[in-house]
Amino acid sequence: MTARWPHALRRAVASTLEPLVAAPVVMVMRPLGLAGSAPLWAVLTPFVLFGVVQQEGVQRWLAGGDLRARTVPRLLLHLGVTTWVLYIVGWGPMLAPAFALVAAAHMRMSGARVWRPAAVIILACIALGQAGIATGRVHCYLPGAQAQAAGVLGAVAVTLFLRVFGESAELREAAEAALRSREERFRALVQDSCDAVLVAGADGRAQYATPAVQQLFGMPPERFVGTSYADLVHPDDIGIGEHLLRQALADPGGQHRAELRCRHPDGWRWLEVTIRNLLGNAAVAGLVVNCRDVTERRAIQERLAYDANHDALTGLANRSAFLRELDRCAADARRGGRIPAVLFVDLDGFKRVNDTFGHACGDQLIVAVAAVLRYNVRESDLVGRLGGDEFGVLVTGVQTADDAVAVAEKILAGMDQPVILAGQAVYPRASIGVAVPPPARVDAADLLHQADLAMYHAKRRATHGFQLYTESIDTTRDNESVAAP
Repeated sequence: MTARWPHALRRAVASTLEPLVAAPVVMVMRPLGLAGSAPLWAVLTPFVLFGVVQQEGVQRWLAGGDLRARTVPRLLLHLGVTTWVLYIVGWGPMLAPAFALVAAAHMRMSGARVWRPAAVIILACIALGQAGIATGRVHCYLPGAQAQAAGVLGAVAVTLFLRVFGESAELREAAEAALRSREERFRALVQDSCDAVLVAGADGRAQYATPAVQQLFGMPPERFVGTSYADLVHPDDIGIGEHLLRQALADPGGQHRAELRCRHPDGWRWLEVTIRNLLGNAAVAGLVVNCRDVTERRAIQERLAYDANHDALTGLANRSAFLRELDRCAADARRGGRIPAVLFVDLDGFKRVNDTFGHACGDQLIVAVAAVLRYNVRESDLVGRLGGDEFGVLVTGVQTADDAVAVAEKILAGMDQPVILAGQAVYPRASIGVAVPPPARVDAADLLHQADLAMYHAKRRATHGFQLYTESIDTTRDNESVAAP
């Protein structure tokens, strides 16, 4: 409000100076016989009225507060006083440009559209004044024919000026209105968007922020300005943020995107951050950063990825994930990496548990065995549920078969603890097949098949123990197949 007062005061003074300057000029011209023959009060009164009427505050009062209202009555009053001033001093036809200045003032206050009624009223005022000159009611220093010619020329000139000036002003106003509309729409979209839009300097510090930062970062825009990305990004993701900033700085006009975790009072949130380098754009002169909360989307993606690779009951790797990891380890071993071993674990008497206690208790037993397997292997080893009551253990980096056998013995020892099913203590039992490939030939499918055969051999002995695969097991299985009726 305080900033508007000096501007309004300057405009009021400028509007008042016009009649204040003209009045002394008329007073000087009167003794010379060049300022009309009307009484002095009749000459000074219109100057005072002119200075009052053309004040914007007076015009706003006459319009009822809205300068776009009551334009015709206000034009009639202002142009009527102008006609009085121009023609009473005896030079009306020569001073016709003053009409254009009055119309231009109203166009500035009330909009370009007023040029049309102003042109009509000005023509009527000039015609009225010229009629007064022609009938001898109004004094004019020009001869009659010259006065009428000057009046016609003045009317034509003012009309042409108003048309050209008015139409160009209307086009400009329409363009400005369209621009304001676009700006307001853009501002509304940006201000009300769930995405935060930031403008940052080359050092990564925020220079501007939309209100959405309150939701994404838990701080209002005024506090957010001046914050560096290093203060917001998770320590483990600082490298990603620095790389993203370097990419943007090296690519003017380019757009780069990354996902990283950012600080929030409620905890870390995943944000999709897009940076566009507009440092060279004078209108922006910064890095435009768009931040979108993708925490929920990341959680869904991670859950889907987890479900695709894990058994729903036990949380162990499922069969497909286990086989993929086995293939990878086998390929690594063929390239000179560590040798893997496979343990094939099958529960003994599991059908009897289901029949006796029900499937819910059977599931409980499966979960308990999965916990035993996880507890008794190294973190680098992989435990998977291959189906039903069958489990696989991928032991990485074995030096000898004894390393894999030690894991099998530890698992069997871990099953000595009872599991309570329907109020009864049940001791899980399992048969384990162990397969360790020769270093020269590691094949994932063969390794799993060999572990399966060894498990079958251990189950036939009914000792609830383990069996290390040897080539003689293949021979025994073949002989049994031939002997079968």
